Amino acid sequence: MSNPRGMLQTGKTGVVSSVVGVCITTVLLMLGGNLVSPVLPLYGLSFGVGMAVVGLLVSAFGVARILVDIPGGRLADRLGARATMMVGCLIVGSASVAAAVVDRFWLLVLARALQGVGSALYMVAGYSFVGRVSPPELRGRTMSYYQGSMLVGQSFGPTIGGFTAEHFGLASPFWAYAAMAVLASAVTLVAVPGAAAERALAERTASAEGHGAEATQPAPRRRRRPEPDAGPTEGQGPTWLLRRADFVLVCLVAFSIAYTRTGARGTVIPLMGGNELGLSESRIGMALTVAAVLNLALLVLTGRVVDHYGRKVAIVPGLVVSAVSLLLFTGAHDYPQYVLAAAVLGLGTGVAGPAPAAYVSDILPPQAFGVSMGLYRTIMDAGMVAGPVVAGAVADWLGLSWALTLNAALLAAVALLFAWRAPETRVAPRAVAQAPRRGAA
Repeated sequence: MSNPRGMLQTGKTGVVSSVVGVCITTVLLMLGGNLVSPVLPLYGLSFGVGMAVVGLLVSAFGVARILVDIPGGRLADRLGARATMMVGCLIVGSASVAAAVVDRFWLLVLARALQGVGSALYMVAGYSFVGRVSPPELRGRTMSYYQGSMLVGQSFGPTIGGFTAEHFGLASPFWAYAAMAVLASAVTLVAVPGAAAERALAERTASAEGHGAEATQPAPRRRRRPEPDAGPTEGQGPTWLLRRADFVLVCLVAFSIAYTRTGARGTVIPLMGGNELGLSESRIGMALTVAAVLNLALLVLTGRVVDHYGRKVAIVPGLVVSAVSLLLFTGAHDYPQYVLAAAVLGLGTGVAGPAPAAYVSDILPPQAFGVSMGLYRTIMDAGMVAGPVVAGAVADWLGLSWALTLNAALLAAVALLFAWRAPETRVAPRAVAQAPRRGAA
């Protein structure tokens, strides 16, 4: 008789090596994308348009991602993660070349939208792959590695992009982005397993997970009727998940974190440092770098905690600490207080980091994992797009401090709701060992 636990132990090397391959390609793609971010407004202005119109460059990328997340997940289910990731990388590379050579602003907006399409295909397939093949006892750590690779690209990309544009021209970061996308596609081909191997890893993980649950949990009671939300039926889309409280709650967590990332950290906090504290760009950047470094440093540790003690033990405190950090920004009167608030923000986002992705991977149906992950990514990307718009509007209407205060209230409300209503999906190993075992037949 086969031993699924033994199969899982021998398969962990394959899972880890595959996740490492995905992380390498993610670093390349995120680094390339963030090479472009600091020069994008200036490059748009070079086409002779106004500053208001330049905002289309930012929104085109985000809107395209929202529209493609669910179709991208469906494509990952059908073709496998590797093929979908490669298609996404090649679209990003082609669009980046187009952005570097176009001579019309509307063509630049179109190229930027195509970059968003490619990014969505890659990201949803990457999330789907890591979540699908990772055993529950490793899922927090693998998600922390994956998110850490994204953070590396986000942290170093703007600095390299600014240097590249200064010495080689405003179009040069787009050429670099194209080269990194093509390289990421090549690494994906070599390092990420194909659809058949991905299915084998996912089936091995599911087999071991089911065997472990059967061996350590009491015998389930017989149901009189089938569970209404057990999974999608033939032809049914992923929206059935919106009837599940656990899925909706973890999506609210993802939305609030993404909203905070782009609305508070990306928009309001820099404006507060410059307009109210009179800080230079370099000092603001240094404070945000402190937050990014602490975030990155905590990811691996948080991943282990999430795997050992459960997902909620990181999600709820992380949201609360992030909310406190935003209130600290509203009371900051000098640079040390500003840096302290940034450090607390880094701690909060680092603690909450990989847990939502691990949680949603625990509850998604295996038969529609990719498209369901696409729905989750759609809601997250909606938060990223809404953040700067809503936070900026609140700042114009009520002031910068109120924009951060309302953001903190959103985080606190989601934390309270999640703590109250969301079930834990990962049972601590010690609790599992103490669970009553089934008697012999």
